[in-house]
Amino acid sequence: MKNTVKRIPLSTTLCCTELSDRRILVTGDRFIKVFSLDTYEEIKDIPSRGENWDCLVVPERNMAFIVSNKGLNQYSLPEFSLAKVHEPESVGFCLAYLKAKDTVLFKHKSKLLSLDLETSTVSGLESAHKKNIYSIVSTSDEKFVFTTGQDDTLKKWSTDPWSVVRSVELESEGRSLLITAESNSILLGTLFGFICEFSIDHLSLIRRVIAHYNLILKIIQLSSGDV
Repeated sequence: MKNTVKRIPLSTTLCCTELSDRRILVTGDRFIKVFSLDTYEEIKDIPSRGENWDCLVVPERNMAFIVSNKGLNQYSLPEFSLAKVHEPESVGFCLAYLKAKDTVLFKHKSKLLSLDLETSTVSGLESAHKKNIYSIVSTSDEKFVFTTGQDDTLKKWSTDPWSVVRSVELESEGRSLLITAESNSILLGTLFGFICEFSIDHLSLIRRVIAHYNLILKIIQLSSGDV
């Protein structure tokens, strides 16, 4: 099979995710576009007024959510029509879906917010960070959620009941989070390009490696296990 690369000229791309019907959702500064996964041709241009950061697809609900500085945008699938804008604004890579609770977690500045998909009610959770939250991630069993942000802390939350159960100080801002497929450690990307690995249970530092010379905005794990 011949490998090919196609360059799609989009300015300030911030997130890309696959939809279930052989389509790709791409978001960025003042654009939201859908491309065919087979041809990589643009098949939908969705009106957008501002910056679009993180995106989350909830196939169980036929919904997609996009973090925007105009609010948390909720779209209905597969037509991708705007269904609702949940306030307040939410800037950063800060979305997580808890299937058991049927809620989407997002944030406004230093506050963690919970959107109930059944009632469309937005609730504020305990204010644990002193400054802007940058990333949110959940364990596969949804018992715990982790957040990191501008206050140089990594926090572990219990989801039942909602409370911060552990917090550790970091050497620099945490900008991105990933729980590994084995779910025994959490990776954190920092402002200065380090990837730090912490234990899930006690948030003890396992190792730290330099990966980039600037902030790490996103960490993903491939099916091969590579990061």
